[in-house]
Amino acid sequence: MGPFTCEGGDAYAAQAGSRVRRAEAVLVLGSARADPQVRGLVEDALTRHVPVLCLGADDAGEPIVARAPADAPPEFVAGMLLGLLERQADLDRMRRETIAANASSGDLRAEVNRITDELQLASSVQRDFLPRSLPALGSIRLGALWKPAEFVSGDLYNVMRLDERRLGIFITDAVGHGVPAALMTLVIGRALPTKDIAGNAYRLLSPAESLERLNAEMLARSEHASRFATAVYAVIDVQTGHVRFSCAGHPPVLLARAGGGFEPHGTTGGLLGVFEGTTFGEAEFELAPGDRLLLHSDGFEQAFPDAAVLQQKHRLPNDRYLQSFARHRTLAEAQAFCDAIARDADEACAGTPLHDDVTLVCIDRQ
Repeated sequence: MGPFTCEGGDAYAAQAGSRVRRAEAVLVLGSARADPQVRGLVEDALTRHVPVLCLGADDAGEPIVARAPADAPPEFVAGMLLGLLERQADLDRMRRETIAANASSGDLRAEVNRITDELQLASSVQRDFLPRSLPALGSIRLGALWKPAEFVSGDLYNVMRLDERRLGIFITDAVGHGVPAALMTLVIGRALPTKDIAGNAYRLLSPAESLERLNAEMLARSEHASRFATAVYAVIDVQTGHVRFSCAGHPPVLLARAGGGFEPHGTTGGLLGVFEGTTFGEAEFELAPGDRLLLHSDGFEQAFPDAAVLQQKHRLPNDRYLQSFARHRTLAEAQAFCDAIARDADEACAGTPLHDDVTLVCIDRQ
């Protein structure tokens, strides 16, 4: 059907309603405001995306898409109607594309929400693998900080009561972060051997033995997949304060003496899951009363960025975290120390996400 013209007034309004639904354009003579029925027809036309041309009225605020003077010559009105009709095809196409885009956007939002829900569930599951509480054995007290850069972490720690007088503290950091690294840490954490058991007797493995067996287990499982990790494993005698530990490509442990200052202690040994037959060195020292031992992941090297380069995508590693460690050294409780470090890291990042996962286990000898 061709363009339909609707003049204001009751005579035309009664029969116009059904015809507007089939119209390609609507022409209104006079004011749409003057007659409620005509106004309703105009609003109905616009709702159905039918172009409306109003002649001879200045209906400010009225839903009119185009206006022309009342004395406009017929060819001028015809030209305007022709222009409205010619652009209508483009408007209809854009409207269809908008509807399709909105539908796709809705599907995308639903998918993002689904993935977010799954990641939150994965985060909850991973937290279940962390120690529910840290044991207090003899004179040893512990605190922990675990902050993923994303929903899940490529870091994992564990504190194990090996027997009546010894604790095992383990931190592993899978290369990368996110879901692949998180899955890897769960496997590593469960695969760490700590003792040989024969009947009713057992022998505690040294830290180096534990890491060497863990390395062999990772290589047996990898099937040529490039999955690497660092780790540190320490065994502490809670009666004597004797500490024996081994590192696999991991940052040195930090020993804070009661008199002040930090002593870094490291060992030889490469990444886990790279080479067969890799051996790992060991080191040992005495944790005296009042001393504090810190085991941490390398995420701290980027957790305290320089404010001048905070907005850069890549943050250069630095040792500013040592300043935070030193500032809170006098806090008596191990967990209070870890909580203070966490607040410092949040303030240093100024609301931006962490660049890497951070993990810290603090061991005090009272």
